[in-house]
Parts: sequence; C-alpha cells; structure tokens
Amino acid sequence: MKRYLLIFAFLFVSLTCNLAYSSSDNIALLTAKANQNDPQAQYSLAQSYALGVDTEKNIDTAFHWYQQAAKSGHKAAQYKLAQAYELGEGTTINLEHALRWYTQLALEGDSKAPLKLASLFERTNVDISELDMAEIWYQIAADTLSDAKLNTQAEDGYYRVLERQFNTQRAKQLSSIDQLDAQIDPITLDIPQDEQDLPENSDSWSFKTFMNQLNIFSGDSSIFIYAPWLIIAILSLVLIMAVKRNRHDQTNELMEQQLKLQEELKAKTFTIKQLKRQLETVFREFKKHQNSSKNQKLNISCAIFGFTPSNIPDEKKIKLRFKQLSRIYHPDMKGSEEEMKRLNGALKTILHNVAKK
Repeated sequence: MKRYLLIFAFLFVSLTCNLAYSSSDNIALLTAKANQNDPQAQYSLAQSYALGVDTEKNIDTAFHWYQQAAKSGHKAAQYKLAQAYELGEGTTINLEHALRWYTQLALEGDSKAPLKLASLFERTNVDISELDMAEIWYQIAADTLSDAKLNTQAEDGYYRVLERQFNTQRAKQLSSIDQLDAQIDPITLDIPQDEQDLPENSDSWSFKTFMNQLNIFSGDSSIFIYAPWLIIAILSLVLIMAVKRNRHDQTNELMEQQLKLQEELKAKTFTIKQLKRQLETVFREFKKHQNSSKNQKLNISCAIFGFTPSNIPDEKKIKLRFKQLSRIYHPDMKGSEEEMKRLNGALKTILHNVAKK
C-alpha cells in the first residue's frame, strides 16, 4: 500500500512541476512573439495578465499589451482597450479615447461598437466639443488610411486641431485673468472732488508731479491735511499696477513655455510617426525578401527531387523518391559526398514544407 502511495505522490509532484514549467514556457514564448510585434501574441499575453492565466494577474501589464495589439490592428484588442479607457482598468478613465476606439470599430463593421457608443453617450453625459470630435476623426483617419497623401493630410489636420485646442485653452486662461483683474477695485479716498487731482494714467504719475501740485496749493494750509492720504492713495495705485504687471508677465511667460513645449511635442510626435512608418516599410520588405528566399530554396529542392512546388506528394512518396535518388548520388554508386549532402538538404526542406501544411 505504501508503495502505491509513494508512486502516486511521485506522479503528482512530477505532473505539478511539468504544468508549472509549461505555464512559464508559454508566457515566455508569448512575450517573445509579442516583442516581435505579433498582434495575436500581444492580445493572448494581455488576456493572460488580465485573467491571471499561467501568470500573476496584472491589470496594468494587460492594458499595455492590449494597447500594443490594438495599434497593430487587432480588433478584439481594440475593443478591450476601449473598455479599459471607459472603465479605468489599468489606466485612468478617458472617455475621449474610449469614443475614439469605439468609433473606429463601428466604422470597420464591429456589431457591438455602435451599441457601446450609444450607451456611453446616454450614461455618461459626455461633453465633447467640435474640436474634440475633429481630433478623434483625424486620428482615426491617420491610423487607417493607406494612401500616403491622404494620411499626411489627416496628420496635418490632427496637429492643426491640437494647436487650436491649445490656443482656445490659452484664451480661456487669459480671460479668467482679465476677469480677476476687473474684480480688483482701485482704492479711492473720501476727498472732496476739487481737491482730488489724481492723474488718469497712473504710469505717468511721479513724485515730481505730486510736489508741483503741492506747490500750487502752498498758500492753502488745508492741503497738508490731505497730503498723507494722497500719498497713501498714490502708493496704493502704484502697488496695484505693479502687481497686475507682474501677474501679466508671469502669465505670458508661462504661456510661452507651454506653447514651446507644445511645438516640441508636436515635432517629436511627427518624427516618431515617420520613423514608425519607415520601420514598418523596412519590416515588410524584409519579410518579402525572406519569403522570397524560402520559396527559392523550396523550388531548387523540388527540382532535385523532380517535383513542382504546387504538387508535392505525401511524406511516404517523398522518402521513396529519396531512396531511389540515393542509389544514384551515393558515393558508392558513382555519386559524390557533395551531391549526397545536397540531396539530404533538399529532403529536409521538402519535409519541413509538408509538415507546415
């Protein structure tokens, strides 16, 4: 009995270890493929992290791979990404991004996306301006259009909308500052009108002007009663103007910095998009060249065996043909080692192609 229990325990431990190693290998394989921009692998990896399958559950990592797969055109990943932006799963809630992905899916024929759009507008009271909608449509156009000229127009429109949004935000900030300035009432004193002779333009006011006015009324001793009040009023006006000027200077400096950062961001974003497009073109050319090389190798191998690439027989017939040719190319039968190596290489290429089918 003990013997059977030991055997059972050994088998259970072995099975558990094998499953653990298998899970780890599966995640490592998916990660390697995902890093090579395989959309299906990126989506599967995101699902594993989202559900905690074969690895520890991690919503943030799942969001990252959903995002990568969505950018590569994976429809299910685009839907999951839109949900993540809508519900704040692995990222902060961003209804504009959610609308952008749901809209793109709806345009591409997804049956659930229009319902999600309608529900989103109904439930959340989304306050979205014309510029925000223009940004969404330009971004969709830039990501989906294959024509280079139209794609460039979409990108130019996208950056144009971003600039208008920035200018609108800047105008609102300046307006709020002006309103705040208007709420600051100039300090006035209860001085008789004929004795209150302050200049309309406080910037031109000077101590010399004030002394001249005092000299005019030097014969009237009552002016010295109001002199301290006049000085306080003047100093208060100068202080208010200095505060306003300082606030305007700080605001203008901040706006200039924001505009500069916005321009830098726009330039870098455009450069990144250009580099990405170039990399995609190079990758497609590399794949095309790689596939062409493989096809050429298969054509040569089929020619050695007397087959055509479009009409390769099953494995049994291939091996039978190999035995027949071996009698011809073998070094013991008027052949050579070089010809035999070429025959073996052709056999591996053809069998590999049959196994792939």
